[in-house]
Amino acid sequence: MFKNIKEKLLYWFKINAIDFFDREMILFKDIRIPKEFRKHYPKKSKMQERWSYYNKYQEPKVAMIVDKDNVLVDGYTTYLIYKKIGVEKASVKRV
Repeated sequence: MFKNIKEKLLYWFKINAIDFFDREMILFKDIRIPKEFRKHYPKKSKMQERWSYYNKYQEPKVAMIVDKDNVLVDGYTTYLIYKKIGVEKASVKRV
């Protein structure tokens, strides 16, 4: 599919650049968790898969998405990982 590493890197950048630059850093403690998320802990297999990805790449598999009031809309597994490792600031997408 790719002729060389440069072509592969350009492809990766094209796919991921918008995602990367469309984030902001906020204080982790400012993220608010809806009751629905707190009621239902993710399945053990899902958390194991997310931890494996994080340990391998040192970044979460899924971005945290928050609304204008810093309420978490998606990315609860990432939130739980960040909470466990004690991050102070987190990268989020805002919708």
